[in-house]
Formats: sequence, C-alpha cells, structure tokens
Amino acid sequence: VTKSVGQLILELQEKDTSIHQAYVQWWFTRPGWFQRTLGLFAPTSRAAVHHQAARGLGNLGAEAKEAVPVLIQALNDSDAQVQIASLQALAAIGRPAREALPAILSKLNQLLKVPGPAGAGSSVASIAMNLGGGIIAALGSVAPDEPIVLENLNRVLGSKSISGTPATIAFEAARMLGTLATETNSAVDILAEMLR
Repeated sequence: VTKSVGQLILELQEKDTSIHQAYVQWWFTRPGWFQRTLGLFAPTSRAAVHHQAARGLGNLGAEAKEAVPVLIQALNDSDAQVQIASLQALAAIGRPAREALPAILSKLNQLLKVPGPAGAGSSVASIAMNLGGGIIAALGSVAPDEPIVLENLNRVLGSKSISGTPATIAFEAARMLGTLATETNSAVDILAEMLR
C-alpha cells in the first residue's frame, strides 16, 4: 500500500498520546503467551511510525519536496533511527530540499563536537556511522554546488574525533568529494590539496 506524501507527513508528525503510552505499558506487563497469541494487537512505538514515515518519504524522492520542513524537524527527533531516516529522505529528495542545508550542517557540527564514548559498544558506533553517512549523503545531494558543503566535507576529513568512527565517516566524506568533483572544480581543488 503506497501512502501519499500528506499521509506520511502526518505520520512523521504524530505525537504519543497518554492513552497510547498507557496501552504500551499495559501490553508489556502481559505474559509472554498473551503477547504471542495476540501479537497483531501489539502497540507500535512512535519512533517506529516516524522511522517508517521518513523512509516512505525518502522512497518518493523529489515528489516528497513538500515534506522538507517536517523532515528538518525530524532531524531533532529523540530517536537516532528517525534522524538517520530523515537525513536519507532529504538526500533522496535532493536539490528541492536545499532549505534543509543549515539544519544538516547543524547535525554535522553536533557530530563533530561529540567525542566517541570510551569503550562504546558497536551499536553506538553503528549509529554514529549511519548518522554521519546520512549527513554526508544529504549534504552532497541537497546542495552539491555550495562552497560551504565542500568546506565542511573537507573539515570532516581533517577531524580527529567524529563520535568514535573517524575512518568510516571520513571515507564517506572523501567519496562524496570524489562524486562532487565531477560537478565542480572546487571539489577537485580540495582533493588535490589533500594529496599534497
């Protein structure tokens, strides 16, 4: 079932109600056999609904350009998977999502400021890697010809601490610069400078 952009926007904006929260609490106090038997009635978390809505908007690509303001808001969702899906959706929308550039740069600044936790588990590193990859993809898609994008991709390459996964995210930034080099000479200049 394909949902319209409007339906997906509403789902991405959906808030938890006190009734839903009470149902979730009630559901998880039921015995395992009850949950297995009536699994069709299991509650869906707000984060899962938001994540699926953002993914659906990303699947629509540029057709979902009216969702850009809502996707920008979703970049601040408390769930990292919603943030990642929103970044991926903005990347899929591409240039029509150019107004998201300041918010994407803000996410990058947050990522660069937060050092990776000592002894962080693989799930923390995986989230940071996916968030960083989403940021890089969104930057390269929404404003590939903006000098500030090239400057920030270069900044990622020079960063010593990117939430504990510098090599992976730096690789994504280098790959994006290589992709953008086919569109702009500025990216070629940055890559050439790095090789010196």
